[in-house]
Amino acid sequence: MAESREPRASLTATVSPSHPRIGDPITVRVRLVLPPGATPVDAAPRFRDTLPEWVRVIGVDSLAGTGGALAASLRLVALRTGALRTPPLIVRWRGARGARVDTAAAPPVAITIVSVLPPTPNQSIRDIKGLERSALARALRVAGRALLVVLAAMALTLALALVRRHRRRARLGETAAAAPVLGPYDRALQRLDEIDRRADWRAGVTVDRHYQAVADVLRAYLAEAHAVPALERTTPELLSILPDPLDERRRREALRALLREADLAKFARARPAPDVARDYARRARALLERWRDAARPARAPLDEREEAAGALR
Repeated sequence: MAESREPRASLTATVSPSHPRIGDPITVRVRLVLPPGATPVDAAPRFRDTLPEWVRVIGVDSLAGTGGALAASLRLVALRTGALRTPPLIVRWRGARGARVDTAAAPPVAITIVSVLPPTPNQSIRDIKGLERSALARALRVAGRALLVVLAAMALTLALALVRRHRRRARLGETAAAAPVLGPYDRALQRLDEIDRRADWRAGVTVDRHYQAVADVLRAYLAEAHAVPALERTTPELLSILPDPLDERRRREALRALLREADLAKFARARPAPDVARDYARRARALLERWRDAARPARAPLDEREEAAGALR
C-alpha cells in the first residue's frame, strides 16, 4: 500500500528587469501556493543566506492574497556590475492541522548587472589626434564656447533675480520660518493620526489594513530611531534583536501581542469590532511613548541638585 504524502507548498521567484543597470531598482516577485487550509508563518519572504556586500535590500512587501495563493515582492539595488546569484528565498508555513512548521524555498535568482557606460574601443584613442585636426573638432570647440556664454548669462540672470527677491522680502519685512524637523517619535504619531483619519469602520473591510498599517508604524519607528531592521524581519526575529532598554519584558510582550494581532487580522481573517480596532492604535501609541521614555538618558545627579538649589532660591 503506497504511503500518502502531505501536500507541499511551492515558492517561485521572478526578477525584473533581468539585466538592470548598476544602481537601478531590481524587483524580485515571489509567489507562494499553499495546500488547502495551510497558513504562512512568516509575514514576508526572506533570503536564506546573507546577500553579497555589494547588494542592498531597499524594500520588502508582506505576503498578500486569497485562496492559498499569496504574493509579495522585494526590491534590491546592486552597486557593482557582473553576474549576481541571490541565495534561495524561503517562507515558513504551517499545515491545516498545525502539526509542524515547514519551509518553502525558491531557487536562487540569477541577475546580470550591466554598466551604464558604453564600451570604449582602443581605436578611438588612436584617432584622437586626427579628430583634433578635423573640422568637426573645431566646430565642437566653437559650440562649447557658445554654450559656456549661454550658461554664464543664465547664471547672471538667476543671481540678479535672487538679489531682487531678497530685497523685496526685506522691504516687506518677510521672514522665512523654517519648518520644524520632526523626530522618529513625532513622525510615528503623525502616521497613526493619519491612519485613524482614513479608517472606514462602516464598511468593515479595512480592519486588516488598519492593523497592518499600525504595526508597520511600530516597525518603522524601530528602524528610524534605533537602526533595527524591523521591516525585513518576522515577528520572532524582531523580538530577538530588540535593543536595550526596549527589550524589557513588559515592553517586549506588548510588542509581541500587537504584532500577533496584526498577523491574525491579515492572515487568519480575524475581524475585531471597531472599538477593539480603535483601541489597537491607542495601545500602539502607549508602547511608542514607553519606548521613547525608556530610551531617554538618565539625568545626572548634579543636574538634579542644581534644580533643587534653584527652587530654594
